[in-house]
Amino acid sequence: MNKYFQKFDFFQNKKIVFTIVSIFAIQLLVLIFIYGENWSIEVGLGLPLTYSYFLTDNYPYELIFKESDSHIQVFSKIPLIISFFFDDFNTKNLMLIGWGLFSASIYLLYLILKRTDEKLIWILIPLSAFVFNPIQYYTVLWAFALFVYAIPFFTTILMAYFLNKKNLGKKSFFIILIMGIISSFSNLAGIIVLISGLLPLIYKKEINKLVYWILGIIFVCTSYILIWSEKISEKILFSSENQIEMFLKLIALPYGVKFDILYSVVGIGVIILVIFSFIYIKKYQKIEILMPWIQMAFVGFFVSGII
Repeated sequence: MNKYFQKFDFFQNKKIVFTIVSIFAIQLLVLIFIYGENWSIEVGLGLPLTYSYFLTDNYPYELIFKESDSHIQVFSKIPLIISFFFDDFNTKNLMLIGWGLFSASIYLLYLILKRTDEKLIWILIPLSAFVFNPIQYYTVLWAFALFVYAIPFFTTILMAYFLNKKNLGKKSFFIILIMGIISSFSNLAGIIVLISGLLPLIYKKEINKLVYWILGIIFVCTSYILIWSEKISEKILFSSENQIEMFLKLIALPYGVKFDILYSVVGIGVIILVIFSFIYIKKYQKIEILMPWIQMAFVGFFVSGII
């Protein structure tokens, strides 16, 4: 009996992991078809499109580049414009593209896990449960917000996979850099995604690539500063007296605890766990193998403070 269970390890069986992940993905796909918002929310949240603009043939295209609550969302808005002209503004189809980005992200996570330790691919099960979770309505069942969050999410994992490859060609490198810039102009969090690319480049001491990457960061930051213009002091200074409490709450937000005080406790717990994780990595593991996870953790930690 013991030998049988040794041969059949539930969590290491790729077919079972693939089946469970597929169930989560298909569940969300069905919900998109049934409940996906086909554009019922009007301007007021910095959104780029309404029927009224196009029906009067007077759409102010400068809105594409306009700041929205500190975000510059050029590449989050463009798919909606394309949809209007070529797909009769069927935003459910846009959600399907977003679903594809999430699915591609899970596949990239599989490749990263395989490179780290193939025995760990069972981790895809809880990860896909989070990614394809329909409770996060704004992320998965509303077309505009889906692109706002899906592009940086996908780019984070894409960068973590490719920038940590042993031999990354010049063409692939520049494609990843361009994706980082696109992410930065989809959501403010994309800047953190772009900055995270410095970690593997610094660790591998790839000076030439590092220079190009820094130039990309300078370009993005300069663009934000110019668009923020006179409001820059409001963007970079913390004015809230409860900033630390909010930061802890945002870190703990994925865990969905019931009381606000518990968010602070969980947030502190997450910070402690991160610190001990880095101590463990430095002492017992090769940083090279775990760099993709360090890079993604960097993004998750700092993005929680700016959303």
